Amino acid sequence: MTLNTISNAHLVKKEMNFLKNPRPFPPHQVTPLLIVGTISLLCVSAMSMHYLSTSMSERKVDIIKCDCDQNKLPRIIAGLALTLISLFYIHGVHAQIKYTECYAIEGKKKAREYENNGDYSKALSVLRNCQYLLEEIPFLRLEKIYAEEIDLLENKVLNIGYSHILFNEDFHPRPNLLKLVQLLGMDALNDKDPPILQINQWAQSHLLRNKERWDEQELTFESLKETVLPVLNELGFIDGTNAHFDAYEGAILLGCSLERARKRLDFLIQEWKRGVRFSKVVILTGDRTLESHEKSKLIEDSDSPLNIRKDWTKPKTLPSTEYEMFTFIWEQTNIPKSMLKAVKIEFVRAPMKKGNQGQPIRPTTDDTLMEWNKLSPAQGRYLVISNFPHAVRQDLNHRSFTPAGCSFDTVGAETSDKEKVIIILDEVARAIYECKKAWERTRS
Repeated sequence: MTLNTISNAHLVKKEMNFLKNPRPFPPHQVTPLLIVGTISLLCVSAMSMHYLSTSMSERKVDIIKCDCDQNKLPRIIAGLALTLISLFYIHGVHAQIKYTECYAIEGKKKAREYENNGDYSKALSVLRNCQYLLEEIPFLRLEKIYAEEIDLLENKVLNIGYSHILFNEDFHPRPNLLKLVQLLGMDALNDKDPPILQINQWAQSHLLRNKERWDEQELTFESLKETVLPVLNELGFIDGTNAHFDAYEGAILLGCSLERARKRLDFLIQEWKRGVRFSKVVILTGDRTLESHEKSKLIEDSDSPLNIRKDWTKPKTLPSTEYEMFTFIWEQTNIPKSMLKAVKIEFVRAPMKKGNQGQPIRPTTDDTLMEWNKLSPAQGRYLVISNFPHAVRQDLNHRSFTPAGCSFDTVGAETSDKEKVIIILDEVARAIYECKKAWERTRS
């Protein structure tokens, strides 16, 4: 069967959600089929019981002007029943094929749209869902119809990631990025300076969180929430994503605050329960001093998604740094036994730095990645655990420090509905800055 353009858009009454696992039989097609089929079979069964329970020696039945004796009538009824069942089955298979055709064609268009916008993660998910449906069509062999395209997208997810979601491979801004900065008040680009420099300069001045004008920024951005959130979603800062593969060399947990650390560890555990496998967990952290609100929730945290081990006992000394916090959480959490048995844990610890005047400076994601590189990590595919909206920028971070022979699949939970727009836009500004650094590396 060839997937030609069809005019069966009515088969799908609602807009298809290509990012969710599709059903081989759509509910709006199979439900009427089952209802009509069941009623028909009940009617045929009732007719059969009626005639078989009646003394055929006392009556004759005339069907299509032919006299039928007691032995012929049940066979005729059985034949009618089988014919009805066959007709309904053929109708069901036909409906499934038409639905799958429509889904596959529209899904491929959507995957191409995501790919053209640099969101290779969503493009891969959509195309895999299309392939899954095609494989479910009875009697047809369509297992490999999208195999080559899926292989190319898998390679882009691992080796490019989110590097092209804000700017294309030539570092020209994506239409959605231009739309976002225009909605936020940026003037039109001039023809003199490279667009990436103009956008970065404006973003660092207007989108980065500024302590002196935090309240003003927050009010301004929150008033634009309904307008900018759809654009931010198209740019990859809202929707979460799961692991794209079943097996990895290792999983990397990126350093963060206490609240996000627990969410990221929970996400990693849930991926393990889904069947994703890795031989080690690398936690990139540092000697950042914990904030007071983090220390207050180390023991009791009603918002934590993690379960505490029943045999865990409170230590005499509580953590005071991010590195100590991560070791504390790992020991405290009820991690699946299969995961504990199969996985080796490795903590990478970046020290505090000193500023020009000797003031202490907290280590950044880049610092922890440089410390990990010093350990000469094994080559292979790594699952990087972050969470949105931070995942895009952190994906760009570790790709600038990629050890030889390593590739990354950056995933994480979706952006919370309670997240303030100012936080998301701050991440956009930081991601733009990482793109600008990549552009400068290509020029040097």
